[in-house]
Amino acid sequence: MCDATRLDPPQGWTPATALVTGADGVLAARLISHLRVGGTQVVGLVAPDASTWRIPAGTSLVRGELHHADDVRSALGRFERAPEVCFHVPDRHDGGNFAELGLEPEANRVPALNAATQVIAEACLDHGVPALVFASTAAVLAPTNAPHGLDETARVGPITSSGRAALAAERTLRELAGTGRVGAAILRLFAVGGVGVGDANRDLAELWLIGRALRAASGRGEPVPLRVNRSDTDDGTAVRDHVHIDDLVDALCRSASLVLQRSHGGDAGVELFHLGSGVGRSARDILALVEEITGLKVPIVPIEADADSRPTPGRLIARPERLRRRLGMHPDGDVRRMIGDTAIALGMSRKLIAGCDDPTR
Repeated sequence: MCDATRLDPPQGWTPATALVTGADGVLAARLISHLRVGGTQVVGLVAPDASTWRIPAGTSLVRGELHHADDVRSALGRFERAPEVCFHVPDRHDGGNFAELGLEPEANRVPALNAATQVIAEACLDHGVPALVFASTAAVLAPTNAPHGLDETARVGPITSSGRAALAAERTLRELAGTGRVGAAILRLFAVGGVGVGDANRDLAELWLIGRALRAASGRGEPVPLRVNRSDTDDGTAVRDHVHIDDLVDALCRSASLVLQRSHGGDAGVELFHLGSGVGRSARDILALVEEITGLKVPIVPIEADADSRPTPGRLIARPERLRRRLGMHPDGDVRRMIGDTAIALGMSRKLIAGCDDPTR
């Protein structure tokens, strides 16, 4: 486990008690760091074989399967009374970033998502948990070439396995929240960037485009695999709306606060948010910015997609008006900051990141 006091999490409201599923995941571990520093009593639910090195030291953990009711009940039983919030944060559930690299999350993890969501939501209902927050993905949306961002009324129509699983989980959560006994928030993540200064999650370099590009440019990693012959974008690469991981954590907590207010007021329901900045950058743009900042060439391995390739959306850009209106936030999508934070977490020389406006903020 890592030291929670060294992670410099974003500041803001945190609940008194919270269950976090998939606690060993990158986003979940960052969320736990924020909650712990804020004084929240946290219990994390992790898979039996999961590594816990990135989870803050001292975090109460229960090993079990998310789709096993007894395991979820065991985690909830760690609290004297029902936790205020359950954060359901599936590991590696981010179709946006994987699509940039022409990749998909592990197929054997995807089918269980809806079953896990059903079990978790029903257990929360039985234990009287008033708020459930689900980190979903923009991969649930139908492909579009629209130049503007997509708001929460955008048509759903996933074309990836992760998107289909997430949409099924969203519908399950909506149905259970419709009982009026639990409030819920669904946050659709578009693309994640940045790791937070001091963050121990160096393995982000193996997951996200920015980290892979930095490792490749510095000679520490393999060339970046990149789908380059898309017909639905201007430069042939995927366009994504990148948001810093700390903004995602902030949004998860703000949405939990909103749902709790509604639940305590007798108005339990479902809040839906598209978590993005409203600014899209293509994968080629990201690599060019890494090269500009570091002065190093980012080697790539072009992937020529064919008719048999797994489909991925060409453009995923959020329209954040509702995020601003309901949660009082608007992520700035500062990719330079994300590159700087990731470079520092990877232990790269500050000379290589001199092109960042303020890589340590």
